[in-house]
Amino acid sequence: MKLVQQTKKMKKIAILLFSSVTLLLLASACSGDDESSTASASIVGKWDFDKRGYIANGITTPDQDDEQNQPGCNKNFFRFKNDGFMNSGQYDPDCVLRLSSSVDKPWSQTNTMLSFDPEVAAEGGIPVNWEIVSVSATDLQIKGDLTGMEGVEPGVTIFMILKFKKSAVQD
Repeated sequence: MKLVQQTKKMKKIAILLFSSVTLLLLASACSGDDESSTASASIVGKWDFDKRGYIANGITTPDQDDEQNQPGCNKNFFRFKNDGFMNSGQYDPDCVLRLSSSVDKPWSQTNTMLSFDPEVAAEGGIPVNWEIVSVSATDLQIKGDLTGMEGVEPGVTIFMILKFKKSAVQD
């Protein structure tokens, strides 16, 4: 009788131990499933401008549709190529695509930093260096420091947040 009770007790302990190990493995597997990664994910591809927001002196403005996108047209975009060159395009009010330049410009990604060619940055009135806040298969978010740039009041700390959606058409 004692042997039967000990066997039942050992069986309960084994089931409890197995359940605990299974839960632990599931929990650790899920904790690394963050869809966005900034250290290893590539931004190569065509990204459509989606939302724009700002953080000024620590105050975050609500995201707004990118005001440069023309209603009824495809969205303006950045296209980052594998060869380290990029181009961008904007649609005019007649939905005609205008490439920002006929010559592709260099770009680079180092971990969580995205760097534009200084000429591209100057043309767009944007910073050269941007922090890649998050990137996934469908979304890209970058943050640039506008503090001290032309048009920004002295003493104001301001960041621009740009959000992109991966373009359905990767031409």
